[in-house]
This record gives sequence, C-alpha cells and structure tokens, in this order.
Amino acid sequence: MAEEGPGARAGLKPGDVVISYDAEPIDSSYRLRWLTADTAPFKRVKLGVWRNGKALLIAVVLQEKAGTSFEPHRTAPPLRHEQEPFGFAVDEPPAEDGDHGRGLRVTSIDLRGPACRSGVRQGDLILEVNGAGVPDKAAYRRALASAAGVSRLYVRRGGKSLFFGLRRDSPVASAAGSDGDSAR
Repeated sequence: MAEEGPGARAGLKPGDVVISYDAEPIDSSYRLRWLTADTAPFKRVKLGVWRNGKALLIAVVLQEKAGTSFEPHRTAPPLRHEQEPFGFAVDEPPAEDGDHGRGLRVTSIDLRGPACRSGVRQGDLILEVNGAGVPDKAAYRRALASAAGVSRLYVRRGGKSLFFGLRRDSPVASAAGSDGDSAR
C-alpha cells in the first residue's frame, strides 16, 4: 500500500485483509487488482476489511495510477459457462495489433479453473492447441472439438514461448442465449 495512496488516505492499515469490493467478495488478490483496474478513477468504493478480528467497511476514493490513463475493459468478464472447457475466454486481437491473425488472446480466466492452476494468465496469446494453429476462433473451436483428455497449449507471454498441458474442466450447464463466442 502506497503511503500517500488512496487506501492510506481512507484509513487502510498494513495487515488489513480486503474481503470485499463494493459488496463483491474477494477471494484472491488477482480479483481485487482486476476490479480496481476496471473502475473509473475518482469513484468511491466500499472495501470490506478484516482487521484485528473484526470486519470493517471503509470508503475509498480511487485515483488514477501515475503515468497511466484509464481504459475500461471492452466487455465484462464472461461467466464461467462461457469459459469452458479450460476455465478461460479468448478473443481475437484487434486488427491493429501485431498479433492479429497469429493467435487468440486470453481475455479472462477463472481463478478456480484448470488453466489458472496450470499457469495460463490473462493476456497470454494462444498460438496452438495440440499442434494446430489457432489464428481465429473458428480454428480454436475446431482444435478443441478434436481434443480429448489432456490438451497441449502453445502460448506466447511477452517474448517467452510456453507450453501448458490442460485437462478439461467438468462441464458447467450452459445458460440459454449464449452468443457462441466463448472458448469452447
């Protein structure tokens, strides 16, 4: 926590454990980082905090991070049923992105899913599934349809090439009206 940051000004103390963000339970630091990054600067949020054996509610006015500008995510993170079968959702990089047509970007990840447990992270670029290139969602769906058991993902993160072995998560009932753009 920054000494002069919004948390310190609101009364947060070292050792406080954030347990909710605007009434949404927080079970991992990753989720808290995502929520704060996706909230507009200068918004007042209520943090549930565990301090000295007691739950507290502390209002914090978020600030813009120095040297950055706020850009909300294009879409809300997908529901779990849209992240099947490995617990993440993908999208094609924008046309102006140098990776467009080379692979699919992981746009969200279920922290309880097999991909997260294996080390896949939001922002990774998936280049291949089981040796088949996946330049677009159609190719990705074809590669998943022919996969059984454990699948091998070839991923690029920054300048590094990584491989992950993933076992399909148990199916979750699909909601009616899914748009079909999920990572299935």
